[in-house]
Amino acid sequence: MEKGQVKLFSRAEFADRLRQERRSRGLNQTEFASIGGVGLQTQSRYELGETEPNAAYLAAICAAGVDVRFILTGRRCPDSLDDEASELVTIFQTMPPDMRAGLLTFARSMDGYILKHGLGMPPESATLHARRFDYRGEAE
Repeated sequence: MEKGQVKLFSRAEFADRLRQERRSRGLNQTEFASIGGVGLQTQSRYELGETEPNAAYLAAICAAGVDVRFILTGRRCPDSLDDEASELVTIFQTMPPDMRAGLLTFARSMDGYILKHGLGMPPESATLHARRFDYRGEAE
């Protein structure tokens, strides 16, 4: 896939990203279902990839601050980054190409070390992290 292209919808990937977004907010399925205006069984089916949510559900969770673009496409909406991540992206984008390449080499090296030694993240985060998504959620 070329840079800038959006991958076609995959129900399994959608389900994984929905679950990731819910967990990142520290919410259980019942709490998240309430935000989306659905019941627990419906939320569970979404997260298992058995059914797809409607626009009302997506609008409701979006209104609560959930990055629906990421859930649908795997690409982060720039506004969904926290202040530190946003600052890093801004700095990175203003660097000349050779410095960007050097920073990416360093970051990938650190990422490999963290993964190898299991540092700083719970097991489920390490599994998600192992997919090596860039800041927009695109797989490398």
